[in-house]
Amino acid sequence: MTLPAPAVELLQDVDSLAERREHHPWGAVTGDSRYPQVHEANRALVFLPHPVTAAEVLDALRRMRDSVGAAFEQAEILDLAGRGDLRDAMQREIGPPQRFLFMQWVQRPLPEAVAPGVSISAVEPDWQMWRFLKQAANPAIPEPALDQIARRLTTVMAEPRRRFFLAQRDGAVAGGASVHLSATACLIDDVVTVAEHRRSGIASMVIAHALGAAADRGRRNVFLFTAEGGPARRLYERLGFTTIAVSEQFHRDLPG
Repeated sequence: MTLPAPAVELLQDVDSLAERREHHPWGAVTGDSRYPQVHEANRALVFLPHPVTAAEVLDALRRMRDSVGAAFEQAEILDLAGRGDLRDAMQREIGPPQRFLFMQWVQRPLPEAVAPGVSISAVEPDWQMWRFLKQAANPAIPEPALDQIARRLTTVMAEPRRRFFLAQRDGAVAGGASVHLSATACLIDDVVTVAEHRRSGIASMVIAHALGAAADRGRRNVFLFTAEGGPARRLYERLGFTTIAVSEQFHRDLPG
């Protein structure tokens, strides 16, 4: 199995926003000294069907890590066909990975989603708002990392290629999402519903608006990531997404 060309182009486009990006036949390694605690900014991404060993991936990752000052190792293998040996070697070296699904939207037309008292609007990026939403999504994120994640999202990531949507319920911030637009595809990302507003249709509404933004700009290839065992998977499937690949993400914090 290989990833569709628009998916590869999209992932490359997202990675191009990093401070440093090193190309390899098997994928790329990125690093960003501005955000050394952000996993997505400092990682190795393996997504092409090309022979590679765990040692090669980790060697490239460590060189980049040392150059930008990241205090962890993050490697992601996307599209696992024929990579059982690489996965096993990475697990022996780092430990078990977290598994995510890489999904593509295949349903037409756009889904309809309405929830009482909920409004969705396109907004300018606001790091304090996104810091609040990121913390709502994962309260375990350490404070310094949370600041860096929010600042990266609302500065480096907030160029014309990314749009932000905010959900409000009866006047309160209830959730949000972003859409990254490459030349041929888009990535729905940062989907969050604040705990007290869950199970009220907010996620469906935000995703429907994100799909509308993609359609308005002529992007018919729409992708997203979700945790393999998480409850959001069923929602995305109802909205017309199907799994096309599995992402295994290996992470190791380095000693102080």
